[in-house]
Amino acid sequence: MKFVALGCKSLRDGILVSSVFFLASLTLLLSARYLVPTIWHLPKIVSGMGIVLLLFALFILISTYLSAQARRRKEWQEKNSKPMH
Repeated sequence: MKFVALGCKSLRDGILVSSVFFLASLTLLLSARYLVPTIWHLPKIVSGMGIVLLLFALFILISTYLSAQARRRKEWQEKNSKPMH
C-alpha cells in the first residue's frame, strides 16, 4: 500500500495536518473571491491552488485513516495468529 505513504503516523497528526490544509485552502478560495485583483486571471489561479490544497487535505485524511487501519489489522493478526500447543 504505497499510495498511503503520504499519510501521517497517528490519526491525531493526520487530522491536524488535514485541518491546516483545509484552512489554507479556504483562505485561498476566499481571498481569490474578495481580495485578488482581476488581472492576468489571478482569481482563477488562486482558486485552483485552493482547490488543490483542498484535495490534498482530503487525500491526507483518507490515507492516514487507511494506514492506521492497516497497522491495527496487522497488530491484530500478529496477536491472534500465535500457534496453539
